[in-house]
Amino acid sequence: MGDEAGAQIQARIQPALASPIQIVLGLEPDQDAPLPYNLRRLRIAQGVASEFRTAARLHLAEMARSHIRAFAPGYIPDRAGPREVLELARANFDYPPLIDAILNPGVLPPLALNEAKNIAFHCFVVRQGDLRVGFLKRAGGILLARKGRISGLLVQDRIERLDTEVVTFSPDVDIVFEPSVLWISNVATYRTLFRNSQALLAAVTANVHAVTQIVSIANADEFEEACRRDPGMMAKLAEVSAKPYLASITPQAIRAVINGYHLPPEVLGADGRLVHANNPNRRWLILKILDDSYLRSTMTQARYEVNSKLGV
Repeated sequence: MGDEAGAQIQARIQPALASPIQIVLGLEPDQDAPLPYNLRRLRIAQGVASEFRTAARLHLAEMARSHIRAFAPGYIPDRAGPREVLELARANFDYPPLIDAILNPGVLPPLALNEAKNIAFHCFVVRQGDLRVGFLKRAGGILLARKGRISGLLVQDRIERLDTEVVTFSPDVDIVFEPSVLWISNVATYRTLFRNSQALLAAVTANVHAVTQIVSIANADEFEEACRRDPGMMAKLAEVSAKPYLASITPQAIRAVINGYHLPPEVLGADGRLVHANNPNRRWLILKILDDSYLRSTMTQARYEVNSKLGV
């Protein structure tokens, strides 16, 4: 069971789902664009609109069963705990004009087909009186490429020629937008779409500082920049910085892990400081070491990287 706040959100928003639905697409922006995404609108037929209404009702029902808590940049979901939805007030969101633009799709330009390759998210919007709500999903709109393929529609037992473009949408919802608040169900989506927000960047700086006060990193600035650019690393850094065992990690223990798991020896300098490298094979390595991501199977004595089961 969730808390009363989630049920109140459901009761307040659900009546608006009877209203017409419009689709807003967020496109990767041009350089120096005033908003973090260029927005376009799509009209939809009634049959498709009913599918979006069903998705919205299901999501609101999940919110009613969820616990509502305040957004924190370093939030880490508890996979074993109850479902949680994060509340982020408009005043604490870096891009308030983006909220206003998403929730007023009628003034947005329509999508041109040549723009459809750069879709970062879709958001279906309902408006009823003063109530305006958007249901956002990251990378939800996908233009199915037909170039170089023979494409067709299956009609009973026959393939018909496909003469138009096809777009698919996920029924899932990651963030619910209202004029004064965001309800975040998928914090990874928030970190990905808004990774340049000041709150997230400040949290990265604070978390790198917390780690390097205990475990020295020779090129901490480069490590911090890598975490700023990668939402996955950003999330893992927040998790690592809160590990209670961090203070007990020594250069000798790190060297033992490097030797025991055949990791690149240059990740630990002769002076006992970790060294970040931004190539694909090394960029995650410091976080994996500090996250204690290497283990030994008690069954076979083989060594594995956690979550991969690949021998190392």
